Order: sequence, then C-alpha cells, then structure tokens
Amino acid sequence: MRTLSYGNLVTTENYLADGSGAGTVSRNDIQQGTMTWNANQQGTITLSSGSSTYSASRYYAPGRNALALDGGYVGLASVLTGVATSFTYEFWARPRATHQNDGQTTSGVGGTSGQHYVWDPLRGPTGKAGVGVSMGTNGISVYEHAVNYMPAKLVYPTTLSGWTHVAVVYKNNQPSLYVNGVFAKTGYSGGGRTAVACYGFGRNYWGGFSGDLDEMRVWNYDRSASQIQADMNRSLTGTEPGLVSYWPCNEGSGTILNDMSPTARQIPFSGTVNWTTR
Repeated sequence: MRTLSYGNLVTTENYLADGSGAGTVSRNDIQQGTMTWNANQQGTITLSSGSSTYSASRYYAPGRNALALDGGYVGLASVLTGVATSFTYEFWARPRATHQNDGQTTSGVGGTSGQHYVWDPLRGPTGKAGVGVSMGTNGISVYEHAVNYMPAKLVYPTTLSGWTHVAVVYKNNQPSLYVNGVFAKTGYSGGGRTAVACYGFGRNYWGGFSGDLDEMRVWNYDRSASQIQADMNRSLTGTEPGLVSYWPCNEGSGTILNDMSPTARQIPFSGTVNWTTR
C-alpha cells in the first residue's frame, strides 16, 4: 500500500501482483471516493460529493509501473517475420542520456556504437531488415539491420526530457516518426530490403537504452495520427484489431514482461532491470 499526493488530490493505492488493485481518493479532505483498476489499468474512479457520483471508464492508475533500464535488457528477442513492409511501433520512454545521431542514409553499416536502443534492431532473414529504435535526450533514430547492412533510415535530432510518446510508423518500407502524437519526420525509403518488425528491448550489443520504458506495442499496419492520438494516453484491452503484441510494463515486480495480446509473448529479463513509476 502507498499514499501519494497530487496537489490537493490524495490517493491510497493497493496493487496486486498482476498490476490490478483498488484504493481510495480524496480532494481537499471533502470529496471522498474509491477507485479500482484491472491489470491493463482500466477501471473506475468514483467520487461522491453530496448526491453526485463521477466515474471514468478508462484511465491510467496513479503511480502506474514502468521499466527502468540501465545496462539490463528485456529478451529473448525475436524477428516477427509475418509483420513486414507496413507496421507500427509505439512506446513511452524517459531517456537519461544522449545517443549518437548518425547521418541518415539507405546504405552502409552504422548504428554500432554510441546508441541507446529502446527497440533492438535484430538482423532480419534473407531479403529483410529488422527495425530498431535508438533514443536519447538529444533525439530518436530508426535503424534497419540485415547482413552487412545497418543504415539509419530516419534521424530526428531534438531535445527530449521527461516522458515522451514515440510512434514509428512504416508504410511501404518507409518510416515516419510521431512524437507525443504529432508528426515529426519521414525517413528514407529504399535500401533493397523489406523492413520487418521485431521485439526485444534495451539490448546492449551496440548500446543499451538508459532510461525508463512503458506501454510497448506492435501493430501490423501503418497507424494514422488520429489513431495514435486516440490510444497513446490509455491502456489497451489487448484484443484491438491489428495489435500484434502489447507489453503494458505494469508488473512492478518479478523478472518477466507479460504480453497482454492473444499471442502472449512473455519475455524474461537479463541483467539488472528495475521498476519505477510514472
């Protein structure tokens, strides 16, 4: 159990092992109420003020959990061979260090030093290139990895602080980037390989991610800005159309990251992986 204060709002929260729980909420010691949520952070807040009752059907529970990576990573990593050409990665991240902003290109082997990979750029099978995402406080880069091939297909230098929502949308083998639901940049197409999705988070072959991660999602289609904006600030059920895998990162303890989609890709930790709150 823990008690948290948000200005004049005070909550007392009791979490179970799967991330679900219940608690109480008060405001200025006048409005009293309760809140409950399930493992996907969907739930109801009920505040009673006189004869009135207020409720919310979807919300992020206060103090929800997130991954904290500083040298550890989440594997086993794998290529999703059936998710290629057009797909979407989404996640929330809070980086703590700068990464190296390489030149944007469609050829060569870059991305092997100075990176902080949120999403591991796994080597794709013949004719395909696994897509990875590196992120630092100074920007976001998208790499594709195949044999003797690892170019930065999209490089977006910018200043980042605090929690940031990132969506990398591939459409016909060309990446576009959305930051906090807003279009930021379109990268290069070409390179002679088919882009393929993969999973595995924070791996440190060429630089592990330094920071916190939450709400990792893979979709099997290119999501629009309006679709990204509609879902970025809420939890999913895990059964949404086109959702391939979904890791809410809300366990708060243990050494397994649970996939809440029907594919149930459970991923063990390696090295030191801690938990934090958002």
